[in-house]
Amino acid sequence: MLLGQLAQNIDGTLIGDSDCKIDGIAALQDDCKNKLSFVLEKKYIAEAANSAALAFITFQKIDTIKNQIVVKNPRKALAQVINLIYKPNLKSFTAQAVNRKNFFTPTNTIIVDSSASIGENTTIEEHSEIMANVSIGANCKIGKNCIVYPGVIIYDNTEIGDNVILQAGAKVGVDGFGYYFDNNKFHKIPHIGKVVIGNDVEIGANTCIDRGCLGATSIGNGTKIDNLTHIAHNTKIGEHTAITGLVAFMGGASVGNNVHIGGQAGIANVNVGNNVVIAAKSGVTKDIKDNSFVSGFPAWDHQKELRKESFIRRLFLKDKKIDKGRRI
Repeated sequence: MLLGQLAQNIDGTLIGDSDCKIDGIAALQDDCKNKLSFVLEKKYIAEAANSAALAFITFQKIDTIKNQIVVKNPRKALAQVINLIYKPNLKSFTAQAVNRKNFFTPTNTIIVDSSASIGENTTIEEHSEIMANVSIGANCKIGKNCIVYPGVIIYDNTEIGDNVILQAGAKVGVDGFGYYFDNNKFHKIPHIGKVVIGNDVEIGANTCIDRGCLGATSIGNGTKIDNLTHIAHNTKIGEHTAITGLVAFMGGASVGNNVHIGGQAGIANVNVGNNVVIAAKSGVTKDIKDNSFVSGFPAWDHQKELRKESFIRRLFLKDKKIDKGRRI
């Protein structure tokens, strides 16, 4: 599609070459060559300036990029463009159950329960086991020596490496929580990305992993994720990271390697470095540097948090003694 045609379809202001031909769309973090990408807010401007994308949809005019369509509501434009370019294929991004005999596997050394359903063009490699009431969508790849426990649902286009364990009830590749607000109501933004899980990963029971809106949500090699964790769209989690139960990640969060995250922590759309420890119930609202230990809400240096809590408790005990004296 030509950039000028696209601008007309989404009622945007074109700046640049109207004859620029767009081959598809991609997130800023992914391979954007010959594609259209999006600058949804100010913090992405610097990243856009270094991107290989041919053109951008932006929330304001940006002097550092050549071809752009400026719109009032960039999230609405995102949904419009996805529908324009991918609408004929949107149904393929929802897991479809078919006869399990229709899937391809290179050997006969796998075990698939008779109640499981597996989509077309899905491959499952040797020594893997698919247990009862599992649903796997189309165009998925599941590696060697994997165990998929009962009740797991894996949506289309998911890629899973070797030696992966998905505990009962895990959901992988579900729609992300993406909407724009227009005319006093919410409208859904289609999610056309996927989930990529590396080797030696374990996903806990009833954990949900959203597929990317554009591009992939990814889990690195050796990472272990506990039960009831939520990983939102386009989150990137590095290698050998341990995440305990009831942790929630906001869309677009980035977590490095060898990170330990305590239960009930919340991670916003931030960058967490390598070798970081995040204490339980922390609220991470800002980027965290390598080798940090943080706690509290909002999360900051753990030693500072301990001193703060100690100070507050001393004040409380002092007030309590004064009150007791008054009663006497």
